[in-house]
Amino acid sequence: MTARRIVGTATAILLGMCVATLVLHAQGLRINLSASEPLGLYWMQPYRGETLTKGALVAFCPPIQQQDYPFTLKGDCAGGTAPFFKEVIAVPGDRVRVSVQGVFINEQLVADSQPKDHSEVTRNPLPHWWGKRVLGPGEYWVYGAGDAKNSFDSRYFGPVQAGQIQTVERAHSWNLNHATPARTNPALPAIRRG
Repeated sequence: MTARRIVGTATAILLGMCVATLVLHAQGLRINLSASEPLGLYWMQPYRGETLTKGALVAFCPPIQQQDYPFTLKGDCAGGTAPFFKEVIAVPGDRVRVSVQGVFINEQLVADSQPKDHSEVTRNPLPHWWGKRVLGPGEYWVYGAGDAKNSFDSRYFGPVQAGQIQTVERAHSWNLNHATPARTNPALPAIRRG
C-alpha cells in the first residue's frame, strides 16, 4: 500500500467517524466524561416539561455564575457554564433538609452528601443551601452520583427548576466503566429510585 493510499484511507475513516459522531449527537447521544455520573454514553432527548421521577438523569443550566466557580466548564447557559449532568433524587412533594450532616430526602440521609466548605480543585469557597422545604411543582433536587462526595449539586445551589432543564435521558444508557446499564450505579443506597 502506498503512502498516498494510506493517507486517503485514514482520511476517509476519520471523515466517516466525524459524520457518524454528528449524526449520533443530533439523535441525542452524549458522552459523559465528567465525574458527576458514571463515564459513559447517554441517549438524551429534549425536556418538554413532563413530570420527572427519581432516578431520571438530566442536563440543566445551573443557577450560578461560571466566573464565581472556575472549576465549572464554560458554556452557553445564562450564567456562562456548560449544562450540568446529574440525577434527580427528589421530586415535587418530597421533603428536603440540608444540614452539616448532609442531605435528607423524606428524612432519609443521602449517602456521601455532607456539604464541603470549599472546592477541592480551586479551593474557592462553596455556597450552601441550608434549611428544609417541601419541593413545589416543577422543582427537583439533583445529585452527582458518580462522585457524590465532590459533586457540585443541589446541596450547594438548591432545587433545580423545570425551566432550567434542557434534556433528560430517554433510554437506558451504558456505563463505560463496567459495561452495564448506567442506572445500576448504587450510589444512593438510602434513596429508593423510581
